[in-house]
Amino acid sequence: MKALNTLRLAINTVRWNIVGNFADVEHDYDQASTTYDSYYGRYLGSITDQFAEKIPLKGHERILELAAGTGRLTSAVCKRLKPDAHLTAVDLSEGMLAVNKLKNSHTNGPRVDFWHGDALDAISERKAESLDAVLCAWGVCYFNHDTLRTQVERVLRPGGILAIIENRKCTLAEISALFEQLIVSQPRYLRKAIKINLPEDARYLTKKFCQGSLTHLNSWNGSLDIPYESAGEVREYMLKSGASAGFLDAIEPSSRDEFLYAFEQLVAAQKKRVPLTHQFSVLLAQKN
Repeated sequence: MKALNTLRLAINTVRWNIVGNFADVEHDYDQASTTYDSYYGRYLGSITDQFAEKIPLKGHERILELAAGTGRLTSAVCKRLKPDAHLTAVDLSEGMLAVNKLKNSHTNGPRVDFWHGDALDAISERKAESLDAVLCAWGVCYFNHDTLRTQVERVLRPGGILAIIENRKCTLAEISALFEQLIVSQPRYLRKAIKINLPEDARYLTKKFCQGSLTHLNSWNGSLDIPYESAGEVREYMLKSGASAGFLDAIEPSSRDEFLYAFEQLVAAQKKRVPLTHQFSVLLAQKN
């Protein structure tokens, strides 16, 4: 789960002797691929669309989109591109990318290619100064930020754009606390460590990526509260939206149903409504 307290989990990971055995986000996203748009995309899709509108594009760019998922950003960006533009959508999850292909395999409009695999591998294979933009929506947390910055600086042409939107460390904080409470009380649930690198805020993104040849254009923080009626809906959202990607694979398979039921009961037992709030940050930068 993206918002899980990684520091405390790291301490418990050592205690439970699972160091180096990391959860597989690809598997969880494959599982969520058919429901992702109905849950995560239903609410955060509008935020992704607004982000796409803010990216300074002229319409003829060569673009690499990392962690492209089911293609909400791909679709929004393609609407702004001319037929001579070229976008390559990369994702580690074959299931997510298959949905993207269904949406964005155009017969006209810009050329769109799809690349199944690791995003850092994809960008490292690009020639120096071969791209006009590198985009990433809701996926930077899975990459080494220093490695990504170095590659972005290498592949962007002068004037090229880096655009990032990502959940913050504080996203879904109250939900994360309940997940963590269950794990701490029942260590047997956890079989793998969770390796996620969420930014603190927009200031962190600026400091991390606007070094060397990248210059800050714009950045901001935002939030969106997900409405729900019952604890069961919270469980469904976490299960089917991809918000818990990586976390579900970290849970012992024989205990997942038990864990999810216990989580639902814990949400229902709270005296006040548990906020289901995504906190996110955006960065737009340009290569000198």
